Amino acid sequence: MSFVAVKTTEQQDQGMLFRTRDLLVRKRTQTINALRGHLAEFGVVAPQGPTHVTRLAQAQEDPGSALPSRVRVGHTPVRPDRDPRCRDRRPGERTS
Repeated sequence: MSFVAVKTTEQQDQGMLFRTRDLLVRKRTQTINALRGHLAEFGVVAPQGPTHVTRLAQAQEDPGSALPSRVRVGHTPVRPDRDPRCRDRRPGERTS
């Protein structure tokens, strides 16, 4: 039988922050991929990655785009480039 050392409060805190950040990054990726997939059905295509979300948002905001008005109306465009809470941070890093 092997014994496991008891974790300190700081180790537990860092582990919790890491797991929470990992979950948020996975959810962000899942949301961006879903948005890319839905908009691709209407002919709006953008490369993978969070840096290209602005292309999707611009297409969503553009009244002359191929998107039907029901797709644009009532939806706030995803703009992580304008939201400081969406930038990548490491566990323990504070926002300004």
